[in-house]
Amino acid sequence: MSTDGKKAKTVVLKICLLGDGAVGKTSLRTRYLGEGFTTQYSETIGADFALKFAKLDDLLIKHQIWDIAGQPRYTQVRSILFDRSDGGLLLFDLSNRDSLTSVENWIKTYVQYAGVGAVILIGNKSDLRDGNEVSGLVTKEEGEEMAKNLGEKYNRHIPYLETSAKSGENVDKAFDILAQTYFKLSNKSLSGND
Repeated sequence: MSTDGKKAKTVVLKICLLGDGAVGKTSLRTRYLGEGFTTQYSETIGADFALKFAKLDDLLIKHQIWDIAGQPRYTQVRSILFDRSDGGLLLFDLSNRDSLTSVENWIKTYVQYAGVGAVILIGNKSDLRDGNEVSGLVTKEEGEEMAKNLGEKYNRHIPYLETSAKSGENVDKAFDILAQTYFKLSNKSLSGND
């Protein structure tokens, strides 16, 4: 319920998790769902689906989360899953520069099938910065520059955020920013009065 005693309006958002295999899409999803974190890699076969309700201002957001396999052999499945998507969390691994380069192909395909869906660029595995154990990490400035360039190319604002599925840093924030970006892009109000 909202503060004035009215039931919050529910909005359904279809969200796709995009990016190469092993960038942390599944780990981000399981952390967001409150299922913790595991260091064991498990390849997504095709796609996994999950639901989560989250409060944002006066709205109750029902996130339909599609965790889409990043391996090239699943390319044909993606067009079906991207269709009518409201937003995409476009992930790359901060310790894998090739995964940053490939976000250009991911967004191209996503925009082709989803149209005007909101997109956020996410540099995942930010916990690797803490111990300085990995050299050559993508810098925050490089991530921001990529988001800016993609935004200019696709005529939309694309925020950049760094997350850690391992520690939970900015995971909830990523989904909140995606919802806010969706509402701005679609000219809908967060008040639920549309």
